[in-house]
Amino acid sequence: MKKRSHTAAATAFLLLLLIAPLCMMPASCESHGESHVRGAADHLLIFEFYADTHLKGEPEEYISIVNPTQHDIDISGCSITDLEGSAYFPPGSKIHPGENVYVTRCASKFEDQTGMSADYEYGSANACGATTVHSAVRMDGGQIMLRNSGDEIVLMDSGNNVVDAVIYGDTDYSGGVWTGAPLNKPSQGQIYRRASFADTDTLQDWSNEREYYMGQSDFHVEVFEFNGTAQLFVSPDSSFNTIKSAIDSSESSIWLAVYEFGGVELAELLANAASRGLDVKVLLDGSPAGGISADERTAMNILSSAGAEVKLMNGVGSHTKRYNFMHAKYAVIDGDTLIVMSENWSPTGIPMQNMSGNRGWGAIIENMQLAEYMQEVFNADWNGNDMTPYEGTGSVDDGSSSGTVPYGAGTDKYTPVYDDLIVSGDFTVTPVVAPDTSMNGSTVLGMIDSATRLVYVEQFYADKTWKGGPNKYLEAVVNASRRGCEVKVLLDSTWYNTQKDDYTDNDNTVEYINKIADAEGLDMEARLIRLNDLVKLHNKGVIADDGVLISSINWNKNSPSRNREAGLIIENKEVAEYYRDVFLSDWAGESGGQAQTSRDTSPQASSDMLTAALLIAGIFTCSILLIKRQTKRD
Repeated sequence: MKKRSHTAAATAFLLLLLIAPLCMMPASCESHGESHVRGAADHLLIFEFYADTHLKGEPEEYISIVNPTQHDIDISGCSITDLEGSAYFPPGSKIHPGENVYVTRCASKFEDQTGMSADYEYGSANACGATTVHSAVRMDGGQIMLRNSGDEIVLMDSGNNVVDAVIYGDTDYSGGVWTGAPLNKPSQGQIYRRASFADTDTLQDWSNEREYYMGQSDFHVEVFEFNGTAQLFVSPDSSFNTIKSAIDSSESSIWLAVYEFGGVELAELLANAASRGLDVKVLLDGSPAGGISADERTAMNILSSAGAEVKLMNGVGSHTKRYNFMHAKYAVIDGDTLIVMSENWSPTGIPMQNMSGNRGWGAIIENMQLAEYMQEVFNADWNGNDMTPYEGTGSVDDGSSSGTVPYGAGTDKYTPVYDDLIVSGDFTVTPVVAPDTSMNGSTVLGMIDSATRLVYVEQFYADKTWKGGPNKYLEAVVNASRRGCEVKVLLDSTWYNTQKDDYTDNDNTVEYINKIADAEGLDMEARLIRLNDLVKLHNKGVIADDGVLISSINWNKNSPSRNREAGLIIENKEVAEYYRDVFLSDWAGESGGQAQTSRDTSPQASSDMLTAALLIAGIFTCSILLIKRQTKRD
């Protein structure tokens, strides 16, 4: 098999080499027969297909076939058909054990879009236009064009018997090996990938928690156990000095991936590092919500002028942006130290010391293996074909640059409450990368599902449900309470998270959780939090027993399934105690704010307004109102 780049399809192929020994089969393309054992993949399988593509005319459509057995399989004369046209493998074709071969309409377009080399090409002579340079083997026939709305893909043996089949969308397929409903019609750019090698010829074989899209990575869950140190901090209290110290002490490199970057002070810290000769790379989203601000453009200019490399993930030419948003917030320093935060590197997320900003969590962990894992993630994104180098103000023209102050920008003095804390000891750390591992049962869902004592959630926002089904994170939290865990959910109450009056509002989520708790008598409560004007809740954290999630993942469907996100699950008792203290302080309103169970119908009201109400309405009347406000649930 040809050497392939580190992509979703290539990594999946490597996994095949690790599967347990399967049933033996003849060394030829074999169809389903009376002796076929369901649940044991003893024949070739359709592994992936890409139907609704980005390019005009869709020349990069492809189908991949996998050999899950322990023997070579001769595919000479076998064919792939959409039941309208067929493409035949030429004499001498074979697939080795564990091999995954790619069959496409136009090999050169396939390579341009995926970075891989196709094995076979079946398109007509004009499918590629003028671009024909490739190493793929031509197939006979080949008049296959997968319909976006729905179609059939059938793998046939040389005797024209069905080996495997998959159907999707609007199809009238019947009488074949596939049974039951078809796969949903794919979205543009979506790649369907088999979830199981146990071939049942039903939806079950393709039911992945994750949706795959063109160009995305496919990192797998890895757990790192080590004895070392972690430096814990929170915003706005101790984030700036902690980050500044880490940057100032760096010796060789700083690689930062963050959704938004702004603020002269932060830019100058990295610019100084670049001026010292460090390898400074900054990877940003090229089309954040609201556009690139004037502050961020200023920061990028400072960085690029100092010799730092800056790239924007925004899509280039025919190469569509791989993720809806590059929303991660992490940095790898000197190849052995990892910083992960819930906050952007901006005056809101990392405010100057003693200045107001967002409530968020962060950690710095020294471990080379962990850092190397995230370096691989960084490299996969940095080297993507949807990246644009930033070389000055002229290279970005999105019509924004409004210069408006972003959400939570610190303009007021704030008295820090929480110092950073250095913890030494034994750690178990699991990186969480969206969309690769964020819905995997061993990461976020796993930590919640395994909790036996408590689950505390502090989130910027959490949708009550996701389009197409339940909010899987939220349902795991509710189920933890049903198992007997103490559950507390704290959500932001500012107007843009409570005033839309739809299922995405935090107040609707609070009501949903509290109604379940009341109906079932659970030790579970949700609150909206309005920290004062000095601190805005922007965290994306979870505490489950002695495990803590620090991440950039919001609890809507898009964040874990379509964004590039990053986080860490840290298992250590002292770490959990540190963040638990911060959470409970926020929960009680001791961080200068007010926790509430009712909807805040005037989210911009302040303590001054309450004082005015006392003067006008009288202490007795207002006291009654305050009592009702504390006890009412929306």
